[in-house]
Amino acid sequence: YKYGNKNVIEDLLRLSNENTGHSTPYLYLGKLYEEYKNYDKAKKYFLEAAKYSTNMLDKINFSCLAAVSLKNNKKYAEGRELLLALFKEIGSSSYQEQYELFKSLANIELEASSFDNYFALAEKALYLNPSDDALRFQLAHNYYQKAHHELSLYHYKILCNTSPDSGNWNNVGVEFAELNLNGKAVSAYKKSEEMGGTTAVGNLANKLIDAGFLEEARSRVE
Repeated sequence: YKYGNKNVIEDLLRLSNENTGHSTPYLYLGKLYEEYKNYDKAKKYFLEAAKYSTNMLDKINFSCLAAVSLKNNKKYAEGRELLLALFKEIGSSSYQEQYELFKSLANIELEASSFDNYFALAEKALYLNPSDDALRFQLAHNYYQKAHHELSLYHYKILCNTSPDSGNWNNVGVEFAELNLNGKAVSAYKKSEEMGGTTAVGNLANKLIDAGFLEEARSRVE
């Protein structure tokens, strides 16, 4: 299965029967059924993997995969209940386990369009693990979508420090523009352009046109 052979369901079932108490066959059965969008069976096997896991972090991770299956099946309330119950099993100093749970809960709330809950849970997950750039980008994007431009800018600026690239600098420019900080927007677009960003070129040209610098704008788009 790991090397691309998907015709392994019978083998995995046999392995799970012959190796009762081992989580690995159940984990891969869950992943396989998830790929085929059979979310009920995926959830079942992820929970079996969690049941037989040998440490708490694995149990949390496998349970979070079960919650993803529930989310994909639009069973949001059941996914929430599954994850919330796990908080009773971990200690207050179990930061990695807490982070996984808060992140998974955030994704359920996002899928359910409960944005206030999503924002709070994603912020908590980032507080526990500030190095998760993918989650931070997702959060910044959703802040932008909901016109929370100051908060979006805050996270995009962090990304420019931790993962500086043309896209993040362009997004900083967009948020500065939304906040009518046009000088800062132009500086951010130029930084993105220097890093090879093509989207920023058009954004910068538009700002230069708005400011009356027609020739400079033309030179950037020709």
